[in-house]
Amino acid sequence: NNCFNDCTSLTLISLPTTISKLEDICFGNCSSLASIDIPSTVSELGNNCFNRCYSLTSFNIPASVHKIGSDCFSDCRSLSSITIPSSISDLGDWCRFNGCTSLTSINILASINELVNERFKECTSLKSVSIPITVSVLGMKCFYECTSLTRIDIPTSVSELGNECFYGCSSLTSINVPSSIIEIGDICFGSCSLSYIYIPSSVSELRGWCFKNCKLLTSIEIPLTITSIGSGCFYGCTSLTSITMPSSVKNIGESCFFKCVSLKLITMSSSLVSIADNCFEGCSSLTSITIPSSVSELKNCCFKDCTSLSYIDIPTTITSIGIDCFKGCPEDLKKNQVLRQLYYQIGDD
Repeated sequence: NNCFNDCTSLTLISLPTTISKLEDICFGNCSSLASIDIPSTVSELGNNCFNRCYSLTSFNIPASVHKIGSDCFSDCRSLSSITIPSSISDLGDWCRFNGCTSLTSINILASINELVNERFKECTSLKSVSIPITVSVLGMKCFYECTSLTRIDIPTSVSELGNECFYGCSSLTSINVPSSIIEIGDICFGSCSLSYIYIPSSVSELRGWCFKNCKLLTSIEIPLTITSIGSGCFYGCTSLTSITMPSSVKNIGESCFFKCVSLKLITMSSSLVSIADNCFEGCSSLTSITIPSSVSELKNCCFKDCTSLSYIDIPTTITSIGIDCFKGCPEDLKKNQVLRQLYYQIGDD
């Protein structure tokens, strides 16, 4: 362990064929090491083996290697491409390429089950990645802030997309979510450049902040299987113009459509039970809305600063309206009989 760690002036090394393993942190922080040939006798690369080898531009993993340790190539800033051979049976739980800012492509031939947390976090030059059909989970922050990633094909073997999986992928304009996906994590597509996304019917919930600040998202098709739309799900989706909620949706989370300034048309679910605080706050293009009779309460700041909202159909089932629910809305709403009694407290005179 740590054999050549911090040998910052080391540029070249020849390894004999008698070596079978490169131990933990073997070449860690060898910041001048530009290339290295791994003999075909080596079967294992230890944890942090080449961590912070800033000058390493390419790396050939021989077919003899069956295990790559955690953070083996983290922060290899000059590494432009790499192939994970089919001989790999153990890719460490934290074997990440995070911080490999020059990595443009990666080819994974190994039969692995999961791309774990932060696997490609902040690989800002990554444009393409081949995901093997054995993978079932894309972990938390797997492609976090991969700002050059324009598209990705998710195989049908994948059933779960972790929290913040594609967060900050600002060049990602389209993505195919296969019908095998049953769970989409919190903030999964936050700050992406998606203009449209199809959600398969295998998904039952849109989690919190899922599409937060997807400023180019104009439309989304929500399947009949969705029962809940989480807090901040479409927060700051400034290009979203309309949305139709299927009858399966029962709950809309806090700040769900906060400052969706282009949102003009909302079709509510007939089964809707709960509309949380600040749900439509700042939807300045919204002109009218119909609240279904299944709803009994409008919570705090629900329609605050909906400056174009001149008509609202509120059923008599509404018994409570929260603080500042219609603050900043047009005076026309004072004509609504239910609002006169419960919110504006204006008599029938």
